Amino acid sequence: MRPPKKSKRSSASSTTTSNADVRQNLFKGMTFILTQGNQKPKDEASGGNNDMPFGVSAMESETEADDDEDEDEEEPENNLSTPAFERSKLKQILMQHGGQVLAQFPGDKDKIPENLIVLSDRSCRTMTYLLAIAYGFQRVNFLWVLNSVSAKNLLPVSNYLLPVGFSSVLNKDVEQHEVGPLRDIFKDLHILVSKTCEHLAVS
Repeated sequence: MRPPKKSKRSSASSTTTSNADVRQNLFKGMTFILTQGNQKPKDEASGGNNDMPFGVSAMESETEADDDEDEDEEEPENNLSTPAFERSKLKQILMQHGGQVLAQFPGDKDKIPENLIVLSDRSCRTMTYLLAIAYGFQRVNFLWVLNSVSAKNLLPVSNYLLPVGFSSVLNKDVEQHEVGPLRDIFKDLHILVSKTCEHLAVS
């Protein structure tokens, strides 16, 4: 006996279900943190990171949700502009496709996911970005998420890795593969943290 032929309707239904599964499970099992510094990117031609005044912290604060772009900025005339880094929309996309989004970097007593990915639009000096460097977690351009969703497939993340930062010594961006995890950088060292050195002066 010949096997019964599948109707076109059932084939179309299974295809639709399959596509829906792909959309819902694209980032399943993956954990993300979103970060963006509040300072505008430095001009690399002028030396990348400008020297900070003495006593001024080089740490960047996080941008506020949904306020990452200046509303008064004029839109470019062409339609090939890079999409804006919008936290709420990015979080929604990740969760719709099976991903988990953390509000902040896990604390000392919290379990840190093994495959944590930090998403940003550029390298920055936020606490989240610096901790990701120290722990050796990948820092990825958020366009990887948008392009993967459009392609309905996870694109190679290696094409979207963000640099560690700009080195004024090397006069270039330091890429992720050039710096390994730094979590054990102070292992076996004894460090004294002091507010002043007056009490250490020899009488």
